[in-house]
Amino acid sequence: METSNSQTTASWQIEVPLANRLMITHLSKGLAALMIACFLIFGTVLAVANGLEGLIQGLMVTLGMGLFFILVSILTLFVILRNRYTLMFKIGDDGVVMESRVDRAHKIHRLALILGLLARNPAATGAGLSGIVSERVEVPWKTVRSFKSYPDKRAVKVNRRFLPALYIYCKEDNFDKVVEIFKNKQIAEQSKSK
Repeated sequence: METSNSQTTASWQIEVPLANRLMITHLSKGLAALMIACFLIFGTVLAVANGLEGLIQGLMVTLGMGLFFILVSILTLFVILRNRYTLMFKIGDDGVVMESRVDRAHKIHRLALILGLLARNPAATGAGLSGIVSERVEVPWKTVRSFKSYPDKRAVKVNRRFLPALYIYCKEDNFDKVVEIFKNKQIAEQSKSK
């Protein structure tokens, strides 16, 4: 971990195991939200066209898509990424930056984008774009709503306004410092708002 004279600066790189409770929970919530949205869309369209039978068809399509996404997730997490993901975190006066350091994942994101464009497949194109956008995530302090620390996992969950939470994975030697930085920023923001 690098540190500077400022008490609010830290930078480190860490290899995160993907099969951990926080990651699986986060992935499950995203999958559940996706399945609900798909059911609302397909269920409504098919129910209008075919009544109760259409509603059942919509449910079956949604369950099939959910199973497909679970299989793709397992393939991606365990076979392609080998249950490891290298991340670089930087905490500074402007906020938190998380950067992916996995070249294999970067190539897969770009390949999905190109193949999606060539095949005129919006889902693949969207998946590629989503992956590319998430390779670097910047969280300014003003967008941090709250945080929660997980000492057993050496992680900090950062709840952001209008955006999904960001998990910051720490090393054993910097977890306490990172939590302290977040506590100090929270106290500073609360005193500004008074």
